[in-house]
Amino acid sequence: MEQLKQDGWDVVVRTTGGTAVPQGQGVVHLSYLFPRNHRKATTDAYYRLLCLPLIDWLGTLGLKASTGALLGSYCDGTYNILVDGKKLVGTAQAWRGGLAGVSSSRPGYILAHACLVVDVDMVAAAERINRFYAASGNDYRVDAATTTTLRTLAPNRFTGMTPLEAANSVAREWVTWYGALLAAQASSRS
Repeated sequence: MEQLKQDGWDVVVRTTGGTAVPQGQGVVHLSYLFPRNHRKATTDAYYRLLCLPLIDWLGTLGLKASTGALLGSYCDGTYNILVDGKKLVGTAQAWRGGLAGVSSSRPGYILAHACLVVDVDMVAAAERINRFYAASGNDYRVDAATTTTLRTLAPNRFTGMTPLEAANSVAREWVTWYGALLAAQASSRS
């Protein structure tokens, strides 16, 4: 971490674990705290709660997304969100707090996290991640060709925007869309 910091690259460790993920002004982070309940709780169930709305939202942009592992991608896992066979969103989760097991009166919570890459130079990001891996003795290497960005997939949406402006516009759009989804779900339950 110190070696990379001297080169102007900060390394930040996230509490949800996982491996290296690109960061920057063109990345939107979505984090959810889900209560662990008394139903059968699985990591797959909580990943679906995180991923399915994102996949539906991407569909509103005309993008067909799915989940799956992709060897060579950053922080690879079963619940990568892929578009056109390339990774667009990385996900992670951590189970925290409470006593072991959901039958406890204090079962804790799940932190689920998605990292949506809106506008990042993925060739430079892969090179930085690989340099970090090499310095730390990790043999895994990221292939930039396994990744994509929302700007690449929908370039006309971000014309004239900086990476930060593009990410902010995506964050605002997501909050509006997701809020409407939650309202519709609450209305259908009442």
